[in-house]
Amino acid sequence: AYYKKVCPSVKVHWCPLCISREFERERWSTDKMVPYTLMCSAANYPIKGLHMLLKALVIVKAKYPEVKLSIPGTALRKLTGLKARFKQNGYEKFIRNLIEESGLKQNVEYTGRLTAAEMAKKMSESNCFVMCSAIENHSSTLKEAMTVGVPCVASYVGGVPEYAVNDENCLLYRFEDYEVLAQHIIHLFESRDLCRRLSDRAISDMAENRAKNDFYEISKKIYERLME
Repeated sequence: AYYKKVCPSVKVHWCPLCISREFERERWSTDKMVPYTLMCSAANYPIKGLHMLLKALVIVKAKYPEVKLSIPGTALRKLTGLKARFKQNGYEKFIRNLIEESGLKQNVEYTGRLTAAEMAKKMSESNCFVMCSAIENHSSTLKEAMTVGVPCVASYVGGVPEYAVNDENCLLYRFEDYEVLAQHIIHLFESRDLCRRLSDRAISDMAENRAKNDFYEISKKIYERLME
């Protein structure tokens, strides 16, 4: 839709995302996961929406004080002096202040950089996964989480609704509605039946998607059409 707005005559070639095998090897279950834990995708810049998730976390914490959010990727740098304070970028400073002012220091942890296998394992141990971006093409991280089977909450953006169906294999919300995001997380914390239902359907849907789509063959045919 965005491309066609700029160039109405453009030809769009569709190709699915190729998900790493590591995410097929891990399986989420209510026995394995740690209650009241959630994780998100790496979130070091604003469009990934970490600030909105933190606002939702304040609401969740009021009911579940022990809630813990794991954030993959580079941790906030330690402010050991004036030089370090000047080196932090605007979003990093904003997130740091938001965490401190909201009383979330004990509820947020940065995992550092994770390999695909480590990411899959962390997903399998979480109560839920949140994709909170303001804009996405398709969100490979959400697809990876759904492949593992961790119950997912995702913002209704970009190509996400092509495979994530609200209340069937995922819970969807509008990016700006962090209050709804908070309630979705709380519902997953409260209901293991809901978690299992979303998990089972997500695993099934992602397996079906992989079976129906050959990434190599689709990519090859796109290049053949372009060459013609």
